[in-house]
Amino acid sequence: MKFRNLLRCTLLAGIFLCTALSAFSQSNYLQLSAGYNFNFASLIDDTEMSYGKGVTPGITIGRMFTDKIGAELSVRYLLGSKDQYSYTYQIPSGYGPITMNAEVTKYSRMLLLEPAFVVSGNSPSTNIYAKFGPVIGFGKIYEKYYEDGDGSPLERNLELKGGAALGGQTTFGVNFNAEAKTSLFAEANLKLLWYSPTHGEVVKLLSNGKDRTADMSVRGREVEYVKSPNNSYGNYDTPAQAPKFNHPFSSAGFNIGLKRTF
Repeated sequence: MKFRNLLRCTLLAGIFLCTALSAFSQSNYLQLSAGYNFNFASLIDDTEMSYGKGVTPGITIGRMFTDKIGAELSVRYLLGSKDQYSYTYQIPSGYGPITMNAEVTKYSRMLLLEPAFVVSGNSPSTNIYAKFGPVIGFGKIYEKYYEDGDGSPLERNLELKGGAALGGQTTFGVNFNAEAKTSLFAEANLKLLWYSPTHGEVVKLLSNGKDRTADMSVRGREVEYVKSPNNSYGNYDTPAQAPKFNHPFSSAGFNIGLKRTF
């Protein structure tokens, strides 16, 4: 509820700002771009992976209120790169320990909304600009687990969803041949972003090649992420509870694309 109120206030403030400054409008523009984000979370979150790493195509609409000040809204779709790792462990048996081989794959898909305040130079040829603003994301985290070693392979697919990713971004860019109606631009950006999902669900469980998803109890299949978990024993018809935690999405990347001024 607090997030909805914050988002509502942000949108209303943006509408008011655009309306108040529309009389000073110099130009509108549309940008189509594609980019790639690299892992930056390892420098700030003490982790080796970032779900924000990956390809980010996007579209941007903006308005320059003066020659040097403007505002815009970018909508991007994050196609998160897959992060894979494997490990082994042993289980006891009547014939001695059995070595199990496990492989884990994690990645994300997320829609990113990036309203930004724009500060620009006014060079007619190569124009330098900067953008600052919040980042709001809606999407999912996917985790795939596979293990084998005892002749009975197990595969489990988990989806983490609900809630919104929150953070901020800073972008520095160069617009080439800025005086033309259609021009080329290149940007470097830094995003600090975290996502704390509210719900997790096992969407597929294969045991020895057979689908066992429908055989799972609600508690075994679903989990709710809350501030203060309270798991009462004996009730298998409600989701389990686990502490909420932030998944790292921070990244450093670049965008290139075309800008159309009108």
